[in-house]
Amino acid sequence: MTSALDTQLRESQWQNMLDSFQSFGGIAENITQRQGEHGLGLFPVDESKQVKLIVPKHLLVEYDNVERQNDQLVLLDHKDYPEGFPDWFTNYQSNFSWGADGRRSIDEFEQGLKALPTETLQLLDQNNLLKPAGRWPEEDWDDLIMKRFLRSRCIRVKTHEKPVLIPIIELINHSPKMSSYKVDEDICIEDTFSGEILVSYQLSDPIRRFLAYGFSCHEAVAFSLPILAPFGKKNKLCIKGEVHRVNSMPKVEKNEGDLSLSHVLLSSTSSPRVPKTIFIKCLMDEIDLKADEIFEQIYARNIRTVVSIANSLGTDHSKTADGLRTACLNHLWSLSHQYGLRMDML
Repeated sequence: MTSALDTQLRESQWQNMLDSFQSFGGIAENITQRQGEHGLGLFPVDESKQVKLIVPKHLLVEYDNVERQNDQLVLLDHKDYPEGFPDWFTNYQSNFSWGADGRRSIDEFEQGLKALPTETLQLLDQNNLLKPAGRWPEEDWDDLIMKRFLRSRCIRVKTHEKPVLIPIIELINHSPKMSSYKVDEDICIEDTFSGEILVSYQLSDPIRRFLAYGFSCHEAVAFSLPILAPFGKKNKLCIKGEVHRVNSMPKVEKNEGDLSLSHVLLSSTSSPRVPKTIFIKCLMDEIDLKADEIFEQIYARNIRTVVSIANSLGTDHSKTADGLRTACLNHLWSLSHQYGLRMDML
């Protein structure tokens, strides 16, 4: 149980961290960190006032500029950062991110995934959702956990060639109902919040979100899993299973009658008539294909696969198994938001 003295000390450490962050050129106003419905997250100190959080581009940290030393995260190259920032970064990570809950939660999740039933892991592997050999290569486990942590916290921005960590903003939890942070030269959030400060992470669907971050919720979309299936008399249809913007057309490649599609949007809570419309439109040049029927076959196959993953968990009610089971149910919920056509788009 946390004592009043411990709470006071942590609040003092938090404020000192914010003061130092602002001395480097960042802005952090009306925010505090505490446990909430989504775990450790950020909250407004005063809900009636605006939260203002700006991370300038010179404080973004490229993911491969971080290493683990004595279980602390440190910057390898200091030259592009203000004096004192490397020490601040290590202390920030130790007290409020990696050391606060990040390392423990990633380790627990990865161990839980490895312990899933063999049939479940095989299904995830076969459907290119989780490749055990690639996810858990033969290397130091602590280094692997650090890399998984960094991967879960990084985004791509136009000012950097490589994915970057966004100090403090990376502490904010996800809700698909919220807007994302503004990404320009700087990364910023300026808004009022009733309760926890939440943003929408990059587009994903429930199963992919769970396997990437360890949590699941009702997402606004669902995309097809990778599929290689026969169509017509002799040909094959390959869906690579990528994730793209909702209204983006799949990239279509042809090879001796076989078709390859980069992605297939299967559902959208805001635009349920769009998924099938996009699929039909991208195959309009294939006059011999019954595109609407092929879409339904892909849709049905995805449902069967998600149900098979859930069923494969059997009587396993570990935290991770229950989380994946919930992700499957959330995925089916997202898939239910698809019907009809947008004739104005054809």
